[in-house]
Amino acid sequence: MATRIHTAAELRALDGPIAARLGVPSLLLMETAGLAIADEVRALLAQGMAHGATVWIVCGSGNNGGDGWCAARHLHVSGLLVRVVHRAPIDALKGDAAVQARAAIACGVPCGGFDGVPSRGDVVVDAVLGTGLNRPAEGDALQLIRWINDGRALGTTVLAVDVPSGLNADAHHPPGEAVRADRTLALHALKPALVQWPARAHAGEVSVASIGLPDALGPGPQRVRVDRALVRSMVPAREADAHKGTSGRLALWAGSDGLGGAAVLACRGALRGGAGLVRLISSPEVIRQVGSALPEAMSCRVDLPDVDRLIDGAAGARALVAGPGLGRPTGGARMLVAWLNAMALPTVLDADALNLLAGDPEASSDLWGVPERHLITPHPAELARLMGVGVDDIQENRLASAAHAATSLQSVVLLKGAGTVIAHPDGRLWVLDAAAPALATGGTGDVLAGLCGALLAQGLATEEAAVVGAWLHLQAARRAAGGTTPAVDRGVLASEVADALPAAWAELRS
Repeated sequence: MATRIHTAAELRALDGPIAARLGVPSLLLMETAGLAIADEVRALLAQGMAHGATVWIVCGSGNNGGDGWCAARHLHVSGLLVRVVHRAPIDALKGDAAVQARAAIACGVPCGGFDGVPSRGDVVVDAVLGTGLNRPAEGDALQLIRWINDGRALGTTVLAVDVPSGLNADAHHPPGEAVRADRTLALHALKPALVQWPARAHAGEVSVASIGLPDALGPGPQRVRVDRALVRSMVPAREADAHKGTSGRLALWAGSDGLGGAAVLACRGALRGGAGLVRLISSPEVIRQVGSALPEAMSCRVDLPDVDRLIDGAAGARALVAGPGLGRPTGGARMLVAWLNAMALPTVLDADALNLLAGDPEASSDLWGVPERHLITPHPAELARLMGVGVDDIQENRLASAAHAATSLQSVVLLKGAGTVIAHPDGRLWVLDAAAPALATGGTGDVLAGLCGALLAQGLATEEAAVVGAWLHLQAARRAAGGTTPAVDRGVLASEVADALPAAWAELRS
């Protein structure tokens, strides 16, 4: 089952009215959460932690702290060394948190302030703040956050509950000081801060624990994390008797004099992505360059591009790619729009195709009328130009930016970058909560465009091609970086990412 991503407001609706409709008491939800935290701590201790390690559970005054008190009780009665660190007076706690704190103390759980120091090998559970923070942490909460981070610097392992304290669950940028966790256990669903950088860097390894509520009842748009199981469900196995004619025909309008490398890489990504036949439409100089570097690609030479020649070059294609290294030909936007409307095929629009359209809004207005036909693959600056905003506006909330662009353009949007976001015009979102610094080099986006085009040519729906393409591209980058821990973070060539795609395909099928 796909893992949902919920905002703080959606989670409040889930824990409140929906839980009440199901007749599930809030205290039972907290008990379930506490048990999940305790299980996660036991799993950490089983991973070679020092014998006799202490579990420090740092509790705030709200429900997140109540989850911590509950976990402390379960760990204590199972015989582990547990100590609760808290700043709020017990008699100041309210509701379910107060019930859990009194129960833990009645069971003999040691608790107090900062009158102890964690040792290397201990586990520190961050249960200070939950999903309600929308400003910098201050006061007692800030002191607890600093205490946790100081402990981590001494060699403790930090487990954050729901989100690392100090993060705004809905925001991609920490509002102030925040816990740096080794692991984060999200309760019921992921939160936007756990899937987008730089907040994501605070979370470490992220997992999700059920608290017993059906996800189907959750409010808000369908936002899910992309994982191997989801990707695998989108790609049918290739038949044993498949041949080049049944494996997808793709046409690319790419490259221009001086920018032929982009065409080479896009074609390479398409062929490694599984397209049966790939034809490049480009200038004679680019055709010679591609033919020398990649003899598997076919070509259609266009001395001076015009719509009729572009249509002839794409004859028989099942999908199109336009943009990598295309440059800025005179009248290029109108020519591109006329060609795409005449072909009426699923299309990947990347790089210079997006820049051409951004530079001629009048021409591009005739393009966006067919929902889901186009997959656009911008980096943040390209999307900013296309939408007429600043790059910071895009990066401030990448999920919202991609969703808005998808609705406005009636296209599937693949917003590249750490935490790639795929948005559908109907509001659905898919997020890769991962990053590969090795991709920070020119040409990797051209490989992705060709790969996504190949997937469209093989019959995947536009959003499926985006999701599968983004996942395969990330896995290929990791393999090209050697698959080491820590991974190589630079020096990987875009062509090496393309050539690692067969291994990524094998990983998907293994």
